[in-house]
Amino acid sequence: MSSPRSYKRSGRFRSGRPRHDSPRERNAAAVYFYVRPNVARAPPRLLNGPTLSGMEKAPEHHVYFAVFGFGDDPAIVTRAMGVEPTKAWVKGEPTGVRKGMQTHSRWALQSTLPLAEPIEAHFENLLPQLECRREAVADVRARFQSRLVVAAYWHNVNPGFCFSASVVQRIATLGLEVDFDLYCLGGPGDAG
Repeated sequence: MSSPRSYKRSGRFRSGRPRHDSPRERNAAAVYFYVRPNVARAPPRLLNGPTLSGMEKAPEHHVYFAVFGFGDDPAIVTRAMGVEPTKAWVKGEPTGVRKGMQTHSRWALQSTLPLAEPIEAHFENLLPQLECRREAVADVRARFQSRLVVAAYWHNVNPGFCFSASVVQRIATLGLEVDFDLYCLGGPGDAG
């Protein structure tokens, strides 16, 4: 797998996500995988989180519809979508962690399930919220950068997940790409 630097050299954004140079590319469904087995990058709250059996920590699956590039007023996206976001912030606002500042603006509508639920269950919860606003999603997708995002934090050594064909088709019907940020933090007896 290429490093983020090679993506930058190959004409892609530094984060590895491709630029959408044509309407056809913008409407294509795509999946991106990022595996980061680096405990130092994990949010501190995960390092001391709840345990399942006293030894194994519960996974965290954040699944949400994200909108970027709307400027400095998240209310624009809220009006277009017709629903309040789960989270929204503007570039330059404090992150709440030390003296950190937000590096980008984001509007997000997140699954309402507990974070330990399976990833596909989060999609089953989130997709109806988007499908009943299909026209609004298409409008937002045409005006701003938008995608579905999965940020998964696992504490076991070899995690995995899968989507049913119907979930994949529902995502494709919305015309959204899916960005996977997968953090394998290891588990008991892990050498790393």
